[in-house]
Amino acid sequence: MYVSDHAVLRYIERVIGLDVEAVRVKIASPTVQKAVDFGCETVVLGTGQRIILHGDVAVTVLPKGARGTR
Repeated sequence: MYVSDHAVLRYIERVIGLDVEAVRVKIASPTVQKAVDFGCETVVLGTGQRIILHGDVAVTVLPKGARGTR
């Protein structure tokens, strides 16, 4: 059996009770929006994780110390 990412996300949201929209707002912070405005491809958070941007879309968050590759 395979469990899709969509199913995992909905489980976290609907069973565990995590507010997914609040997480979305946190990712799209004013600092990240400013990076988008400047055309940045990566935002390093103060905690060391990296938000990877493609245009004006945050496509993933990498763990502390990880580097994105293209």
